[in-house]
Amino acid sequence: MEDYPKTILELEQWFATGEQCREYLCQLRWPDGFVCPNCEGREAWAASRGRFICRTCRRQTSVTAGTVFQAGDALIFANDLAWAAVETC
Repeated sequence: MEDYPKTILELEQWFATGEQCREYLCQLRWPDGFVCPNCEGREAWAASRGRFICRTCRRQTSVTAGTVFQAGDALIFANDLAWAAVETC
């Protein structure tokens, strides 16, 4: 995925909610769909608090798990990512 907001208006529209940020981060992390970090299973269901549960091994994970962003809020990270993209355009 190489589609980034190119203006501040686009940034505000793309990342107006935490859910929009999580969806964007999912596309960046799993462009071909979910992959479990434990068993490499390809199917999961959505759980509370933005987590996914692998259908194969039942491990819970999030889009930020195992990344430098795992301790924080998806909205903050997506906004930081988007701002970096806007600054480099």
